Amino acid sequence: MQTRPLRWQVRRRRLVHWGMLAVVLLLLSYGPYRGWQTWQHLLELRAHLSDIRSLSPSNLDSLGANLAHLQRDVTLLKRDFSYPLAMAPHLGWVPLVGPTLQAGPVVLSAGESLLWATATVWEVVQEPVVAVAEGASATNEALTALSTEILAHDAQLEEAASQVHEACELIGAIDASRLVPQLSARMSQLQSVTPLLTAALDCLILLPDFISQPGDRTFLLLAQNNDELRPTGGFISSIGTLTVAQGIPRFGSMVDSYQVEDWSKPHPDPPEALREYMQLDLWATRDANWWPDFPTSAQAVAELYELNQGQQIDGVLATDMTAAVRLLEVLTPLVLPGGERLKSGKVAEGLQNSWSLPPGSLVTSGVVITATRPFSGIELKLSYGRRGTAWFDTVVLEDLRNPGVNLVRNPSFEEDADYDRLPDHWQAIGLATGDHLVTDYAHSGDKSLLIRGDPTVEKAVVQRIPYSGPSGASFRLSAESRGDGIDIEGGPYALSVTFLSKEGGDKAIVAGFPFFTHDWATAGSDRIMSYWWRHRKDFLDQAVEAAASKLLSHFPAAESLEFLAEIGELLDERHIQIYMADPSLQAIFQRHGWTGEVARARGDQLLIVDANVGYNKVSARVEQSVDYRVEIDPSRRVRSTLSIRYHNRSTSATTVCDKWKLSYEPNYEALTQGCYWDYVRIYVPAGAELQAGRGGDEPMKVSSELGRTVFATSLVLRPGEQRELHIEYLLPDHAVRDGSYSLTLQKQAGTDNIPVRICIDMPRASKASYEGLQPDELTPDGAIYQTDLLVDRHLVVRLPGQ
Repeated sequence: MQTRPLRWQVRRRRLVHWGMLAVVLLLLSYGPYRGWQTWQHLLELRAHLSDIRSLSPSNLDSLGANLAHLQRDVTLLKRDFSYPLAMAPHLGWVPLVGPTLQAGPVVLSAGESLLWATATVWEVVQEPVVAVAEGASATNEALTALSTEILAHDAQLEEAASQVHEACELIGAIDASRLVPQLSARMSQLQSVTPLLTAALDCLILLPDFISQPGDRTFLLLAQNNDELRPTGGFISSIGTLTVAQGIPRFGSMVDSYQVEDWSKPHPDPPEALREYMQLDLWATRDANWWPDFPTSAQAVAELYELNQGQQIDGVLATDMTAAVRLLEVLTPLVLPGGERLKSGKVAEGLQNSWSLPPGSLVTSGVVITATRPFSGIELKLSYGRRGTAWFDTVVLEDLRNPGVNLVRNPSFEEDADYDRLPDHWQAIGLATGDHLVTDYAHSGDKSLLIRGDPTVEKAVVQRIPYSGPSGASFRLSAESRGDGIDIEGGPYALSVTFLSKEGGDKAIVAGFPFFTHDWATAGSDRIMSYWWRHRKDFLDQAVEAAASKLLSHFPAAESLEFLAEIGELLDERHIQIYMADPSLQAIFQRHGWTGEVARARGDQLLIVDANVGYNKVSARVEQSVDYRVEIDPSRRVRSTLSIRYHNRSTSATTVCDKWKLSYEPNYEALTQGCYWDYVRIYVPAGAELQAGRGGDEPMKVSSELGRTVFATSLVLRPGEQRELHIEYLLPDHAVRDGSYSLTLQKQAGTDNIPVRICIDMPRASKASYEGLQPDELTPDGAIYQTDLLVDRHLVVRLPGQ
């Protein structure tokens, strides 16, 4: 009677066993299938990324489809990795890869938001952008259409901007240094680019207002040379313009900053420190960047430019040489307008070589002169009437009808029969006691004639040669001179020739010698020097033109990302700074810290500002380090001790420092060697009280500027010399707020990663906690930080309760 139930039970158990086996087999097969499926999704993501990198203006219309594919890829990958992603936040403990696993969900979430925002923006701008790229629409028509689209989709764009800001905050919070090496560099690059994306999107939303305003907008482009350090990054070497008319940009050439001034117009007095340390009587545009607060200096530059050029300025963009070199290096190789090829790793060398005259270029065979009427005598005159010192030697006058015969008597000043230390056969005019024959320098033979310049007196030696000839007779004329600190302006510094006749002399033919400091140079080479002086900065203009051409034509997308990342880093490191007169635009860049203000932070602040006031490029050879000690007593009063160390690494043999002896040399390397004149300002919280200051060449001055207390002094460092400034001061009572001490250590624009050591001593140090920059060492008395000023640094110490 029970046989059938027993058989059914057996059959059911078999079915259950087979079913369980099927489930196990299904699960075992599903795992590899999902793995294979995930691998396929990763391959598709990689392929779609490659498609985007290969985009060019000719196929830009496919970007929308590529973005849609990427969005789908990321969505599928989030599904594929749903379980690992849920576990990832708890896997930080895993050796080596823990931080990378933790960052995974954040990266995917941020990437999804960025893709959505990019697709949304592209949907709005696609039609006018593609029309311009394909040449189907003029730029001004496309801008009008783009403005219409932006206004019609402002809600979507605002939402896209919000998504981008949130995604960038997520990405920025990741510590890229803790990721696995394969991802660390890429994450750092992404973190440098994302702020540019948010700023670009914010500016896009403002585009309709920008292009609807009548008239042109002009922005100044400043090239600052940080080898001659100034408060906002360096001496303003070149100035260019960017003019925007109805949204269409047009670049003007970069010109030498010395060419900007119109001295026929009344100029204001310079800041008192410029007058005192550089003896400037009038304020020039090139010296207007005197305050470390970039908006303040930018406005001063704009006002002086407007005074000289009569053109209203709507903003200022400043870059230093560090930025120029790094950006151009990303774009190399470049073909310059003249056909010269700029290779990778050669940008800095190219900039310096373009500034320097090639060795020997000032030594020539002389000049050819021609008599315009018959003559019975020739007068030669070596004259000097400027500041500086000149040596003369080897005067040649050769009739080309009888080549090889020098008509000059005692041409190299070797003859001095009466031992009066003046050359025989030459008549001295206006020479003083210090002007005589010397043997320390000679071009030929053993002697030369030394003349010390006096701008109020024209000094000369003259020789008359009894020699006749017809009109049209030609001669080769030459002489050699060596100069030290020859002023660019003033009286004559030349060899002149006058053909004499019974009717009198012809107008003198003048062959000038070059200005500045130079080795032996031939009469007539002043033209070579003048040409070099006018064109010594052309290389930068040509390099920028070549770079712009490459960026606008066929620059690969992968390298574009590297270029944008470099821009982001340079903005963060204050090698590029932006000022906009339009408050809406200024606010966008200010949010990202790109506008170069002196920090308005609460608590303690420190900004060290050096200004090279020595008319040279020796900042390139000066090493600097900072030691800052903070002592917080039990009543929470704060005492600060600041030590700034300088080391002039230049190898010049100079022992006497005299900045007023103009020694400008047509060789860049020479300009980086020598004495370093530094005007130092230390910006601290308003109300700080100076207790002691030593190490400068004058007593420490105390003043108020930019809402801060300023300690200022100056110092001169000879080649190889080391100096240390030591300042002690009390911080105001509000330096400790709500039980916390905070410090904002700000970087001066144009400087690199200056080493900084910070020591904070406090009672009950073991109970303190730390935020922001983390200490490298905890001591029984406090904390020690070893950092640098690659970027601004900020730290907070939560003090233990009383």
